[in-house]
Amino acid sequence: MSLEREIAANRGLIGARWIRAALQVNPYGYQGRNSPSSRFKSEDDYNSALLDKCQELDVSIIAITDHWTVDTAVGLIRSAEARGIVALPGFEANTSEGFHVLVIFESGSTPAMVNAAIGACNVTPGCPNGTVGCSFKEMLEKMSQLGALVVPAHVNVANSGMLTGRQGTALVNLISDPLLHALGVTPSVEAAQEQQAIVEGRKPFERKHPLAIIHADDVSHPDSLDTDGATTWFKVSSLTVESLKLAVRTPETRVSVSRPEVEARPLLKKISWVGGFLDGVTIPLSSDLTALIGGRGTGKSTAIESIRFVLGLSPIGSAAKTDHSEIVSSVLRSGTVVRLEVEAP
Repeated sequence: MSLEREIAANRGLIGARWIRAALQVNPYGYQGRNSPSSRFKSEDDYNSALLDKCQELDVSIIAITDHWTVDTAVGLIRSAEARGIVALPGFEANTSEGFHVLVIFESGSTPAMVNAAIGACNVTPGCPNGTVGCSFKEMLEKMSQLGALVVPAHVNVANSGMLTGRQGTALVNLISDPLLHALGVTPSVEAAQEQQAIVEGRKPFERKHPLAIIHADDVSHPDSLDTDGATTWFKVSSLTVESLKLAVRTPETRVSVSRPEVEARPLLKKISWVGGFLDGVTIPLSSDLTALIGGRGTGKSTAIESIRFVLGLSPIGSAAKTDHSEIVSSVLRSGTVVRLEVEAP
């Protein structure tokens, strides 16, 4: 994919940006407590109201996770895509241990593929809500192999949460699985007995990498999106499951359960050239870190020295000054226009 097409596909994301996601959205066909069909006359009415709220709250990604089914999500996915909101298909599962798990697939995954994944959990797609599938370990392994993001849901809620009713070695084995990267916590419910020790990675719950604690409570009404437990902020470079999976592997800097505070500061947005070695080239610049990767002679140093040149900055050190002068005179050359776009607070 060309850089231009990739930028368009990710709605202008250059580098990593904080985005807001709701990862347990119920479709109109969801049957359970507070089902949307009990409060909205039609699926179109529900979808429209829900997506209006998403846009109001700047929710960029939703995951649609009905119990053991994806077919009920098709209409909401289509409506979300028409609004420019990324909709991830998936399902909510019940493990043989008795707790709930969200299984979320990449945007564009077909219902047939997700139904096949449901079948791999040892149940029939569309089976009743409380049907129990395979063990969590087996589910985590199989779904991870299929590329899904797997998140135990509302882990501190009695009866349906991973951290409730389980202690000792059984709980340690669940938490220590290297394929597990995130836990969905319900902030309106009291913490589970071992929750703080797990969050802090204290014995016997030590892990090589920390778990991401996210909020992904049920959303069955637009107003639910306003609650503390409905959404999480992720710092991602693209609006994809792959980027979410990367974020939960580095939760200290890429996951937040409250709106992140972003310091206002001048930003370098992009640099372009007219004339010289990089004539016609435009490079977008991330607000955090831009890495220039390429072989010898591809223009990495030219790009860096062009930024110095256009800002009137002098390199530190005699060798660096010599290199800078040579690039300006021999590579940029007389008559070249260097344009740097800057955003000021």
